[in-house]
Amino acid sequence: MTALLTTARLAVSGGSADWSFAYRDGHGGVVATAAPVTAEQPPHGWRGWFSTDHNLGRVVVRVDDPAGTPLFFADRQPVPPSTGATPPCAILAPHGGLLGRVAVDTARRHRAHRILGADDTVLFEVVWEPSGRYGDFTAPDGSVAARYHPAQGLWFQRRLPSAEHTLVVAFPVALALLGTTGT
Repeated sequence: MTALLTTARLAVSGGSADWSFAYRDGHGGVVATAAPVTAEQPPHGWRGWFSTDHNLGRVVVRVDDPAGTPLFFADRQPVPPSTGATPPCAILAPHGGLLGRVAVDTARRHRAHRILGADDTVLFEVVWEPSGRYGDFTAPDGSVAARYHPAQGLWFQRRLPSAEHTLVVAFPVALALLGTTGT
């Protein structure tokens, strides 16, 4: 099993306009890298100039272990121009099966996200601390499974089943694709 799915603390760097990321363990060793495999270009010309969001197209990011074996994909569908609402970011297994989704929780007053299972049940609510410095992954029973701080990384508070662990690990990539960094 790859270190990405067994490490209790992960630092995540990157996520700029090129959608590339690196996951590092507590000792600084790279345990996974992420790069886009599909990225639709924003509109060009006058249409692009007046657009309020230059990342409306579909983006798929593949996360690989150090040997280059795919671990999962993050897939953000295009934002419908009519609504402007960002659709959830799907997290897919290497074989293409749906593991779950990361969605913006628009029902909350403060910034919040939901991690949904493949059957759309809520696995975790990620509620950000009021200043947006970090978010806690809270299970439906109220227990905190992990914490994410954009500048410091992910900390797992307890072991999770493989699919849930992968969804939490995918969160920083999904967050960037959704255009909500948490800071």
